[in-house]
Amino acid sequence: MAVPVESVARPGITTDWGAALLEDWIAENPGNAAQIVIIELGANDFEMKRKRIDTKVELEKIIQLCNAIGADTLLVECPRGFVRDEFHELEREVARNNDLELLPDSMFRFLVLWGPYAPPGMWLSKKSRLSDDGIHPNRRGDAYLARKVATKLAALYGDQILAKQ
Repeated sequence: MAVPVESVARPGITTDWGAALLEDWIAENPGNAAQIVIIELGANDFEMKRKRIDTKVELEKIIQLCNAIGADTLLVECPRGFVRDEFHELEREVARNNDLELLPDSMFRFLVLWGPYAPPGMWLSKKSRLSDDGIHPNRRGDAYLARKVATKLAALYGDQILAKQ
């Protein structure tokens, strides 16, 4: 039996918006608790010049909401500045403090390398790239990211989580 997946992702989402969306989802689905919540938030907070502490507080709030409904949490590290990053290791710190599994940002950095503006992506045909703008995944990039998340989930919960109907 396939495990149902529901996404509350939105373009441009920040951690405070993510917390509000999760609160709304919980209110709309009482007694229908999530088993696993995958949190991949914080890059837009950085882009919008939010303070690191505010982003950390919102991530902690999301984790508390997940704990309250009995959901396991997988935290995904977001890449931000490649040279300067005030948010450096934010997700690692939050994961350590909350004893959470962490999926490192290396998979996102791979998107940049397989995009149009950095080698080797700049040398690839457009149909071989994982990103069309060097930041956001295209269809191939989405499939790549989904495989990385699925691999992590299978390592945590066993291959049965990948079973198809």
